[in-house]
Amino acid sequence: MNKVDNKLRYRFEQALKEWGEHCGDDSVQIQSDITRYLDCKGYKKLKAMGTQILPLIREIYSPEYFKQRGIIKDRGLATVKELGLVCLVSDLCGEDFKVPENIQGRVTAMKQFTAGWLDFNMHKYF
Repeated sequence: MNKVDNKLRYRFEQALKEWGEHCGDDSVQIQSDITRYLDCKGYKKLKAMGTQILPLIREIYSPEYFKQRGIIKDRGLATVKELGLVCLVSDLCGEDFKVPENIQGRVTAMKQFTAGWLDFNMHKYF
């Protein structure tokens, strides 16, 4: 795993929290359009950080990530992990990252694919 600067980690975690708060809002939770989940400052801040945050995104897929931070239940951050990170990786990596058609819409399979893709490909961005 690549070493990540503490300032970048802090900015990442603050933007992630902001995105999670947005995604946890009732008015967003009832939406079926994924773009509604991405239309917030937190997501835009993360996207602006570029591919240097790929190792931090990969950390979120660890089963212990939220537990280690004392976060037990947070529906906004759960939504980010379940749906949003795939979109963020796609936005950051463009055509290099493509979810296979046979798993599109299958949340668990898409998360597993994204984590595996990051494991094997994020080194290309450093």
